Amino acid sequence: MNEQAIYEDFERRGIAFEKLEHPAVHTVEESAAIHEALPAAHTKNLFLKDKQGRFWLVTLRHDDLRQLGPCPDRRRSHWSSDRRR
Repeated sequence: MNEQAIYEDFERRGIAFEKLEHPAVHTVEESAAIHEALPAAHTKNLFLKDKQGRFWLVTLRHDDLRQLGPCPDRRRSHWSSDRRR
C-alpha cells in the first residue's frame, strides 16, 4: 500500500486526518523544536524485529515507553537497526 492509498483508505472509512510534514529527526531531543510547532502528540517510533524476521513499527507517546506493556513474543523481539535487516 502506498502513501496515497492510505489517505484514500482513511477517506473511505471517514477517518479525519491532516498531513503535516517536517524534516527527519532521529532523537526526541532533535524533535523538540518541531513538536512545539505542530499541534499533535509528541511520539516515539520503535522499529522492532522478531526472531521470525518480521518487522514491527510501534508508535508511543515519547514520555512513557512502558505503554508498550506486555506483548506476546516480546522476549523474542529486539530493536532493529539499519545495519541488521
